[in-house]
Amino acid sequence: MSAKQILVVDDEEEFGWFLKKALEQEGYQVDHVLSAEAALQRALSKDPVDLMILDHKMPGMSGVDLLKRLSFEKKLPRTIMMTAFGHRAMAVECLELGVFDFVQKPFNLDNMLFRVYRAFEGKAGAPDAVGGKSKWRKSTAGITYASPVMKNILNTIDKVAKENVPVLILGETGTGKELIASAIHHNTYNPRKDRTFIAINCSSLSESLLESELFGHARGAFTGAVGTKLGIFEAAAGGTLFLDEIVDASPAIQAKLLRVLDSGEYFKLGETRPRKADVRILAATNQDIPDRIAAGAFREDLYQRLKGVQIFIPPLRERPEDIPILIDFYLDYYNRLAEKDVTLSDDARAALTKYEWIGNIRELSHLVQNLVIVSEGSVVRLSDLPDSVTRTAAQTRPKGTAGPVINMESIPPGASLSELRAGALEQVERAYFVQLLKAHHGKIQAVADSAKVTRRHVSQKLKELGINPKQYKVRKRKK
Repeated sequence: MSAKQILVVDDEEEFGWFLKKALEQEGYQVDHVLSAEAALQRALSKDPVDLMILDHKMPGMSGVDLLKRLSFEKKLPRTIMMTAFGHRAMAVECLELGVFDFVQKPFNLDNMLFRVYRAFEGKAGAPDAVGGKSKWRKSTAGITYASPVMKNILNTIDKVAKENVPVLILGETGTGKELIASAIHHNTYNPRKDRTFIAINCSSLSESLLESELFGHARGAFTGAVGTKLGIFEAAAGGTLFLDEIVDASPAIQAKLLRVLDSGEYFKLGETRPRKADVRILAATNQDIPDRIAAGAFREDLYQRLKGVQIFIPPLRERPEDIPILIDFYLDYYNRLAEKDVTLSDDARAALTKYEWIGNIRELSHLVQNLVIVSEGSVVRLSDLPDSVTRTAAQTRPKGTAGPVINMESIPPGASLSELRAGALEQVERAYFVQLLKAHHGKIQAVADSAKVTRRHVSQKLKELGINPKQYKVRKRKK
């Protein structure tokens, strides 16, 4: 069977090229057009389109206008809609128009490839959709690891996928929380795997807008509600709802979510009749929930209901054995996309492996992509790495030394004595506060007490030094 035909419709030329290359690597035939008008002409031609990946907001004809026109012409192919945050209402409308699935920009590439495979999985001939490749049939495809802790997480995913219980995913920014949520939903054992998976970031929308998006509203529910709006709980019926940054939801939203979890019911805005919610809820945050509960910002009863199962994704610095394999994975991946053969010198690889990766996998992926794209030669050397990486390598303390190592290379040549002192002081302060943060597990008040300064002074100093205290917090794991 010939390769499936995919049409990518997005006015961002670089983004469209990247997605086209990624899909072609999976064996699909892909065209990319920069406007809905061009997509309309392509879709109405004799050559069939098996799947359209469509951005909803473009100059001229919008993605929604294109959907309506193709539906009228009875030429609407199976469609995955791409939508930026703040346009969730448009995404829900698209589901009503017959869109198969939608993703929120920016998205994880592996997640998109899952959805593309799912789009073909429901069609006849799906086993040959990508030339016989079955790489993306498993929910954990694209999760690259070597550490025992990640293997345990994937084993946990297999166990919880078949159970209709909430799952709370904890981890720092960039550790892949949405990818884990997607893996749970798309798992072979999940009876909901063929239904919709919707992710929404609770910190990106105001309370009123988030409430309307989640629960929908009836006509006349408030000024400007000229029609009935489908909520995400309705749109995701039978599927999975992933609530990212759940801690940032307002107290009112938290109370409504608790009702859904307790009774399986919710109220659409403007209605007095409760509706049934047939949705599995997954939630995630990069914050310390017990701290937020102690501060009165998060409900303890909601926390207890959400953590039916709790999955903690350790930061990369706590699973260093994953770093080399992730470097190789992304190096190979971006080399294939850019049609290059860039390698790393031994000292560059060593520096990248020792780096703490504050932004975790997201930071690693973006840095490797940048190295491949901007490299003028075939080998990336230590001197080609960003200062933040080389500075970390230079400041690694040799065994047997005491106190912080002063990196003289960071002091400009010809600096005055006062400049030298200032530079050295900054390095000493950085080492001092990092040491205190590690000792007190990222608790700013404890650091302030030890340093005998005010909490405000510590917060300001950490900001000046570019130190994120969250990375030193120790999260309690479920026994």
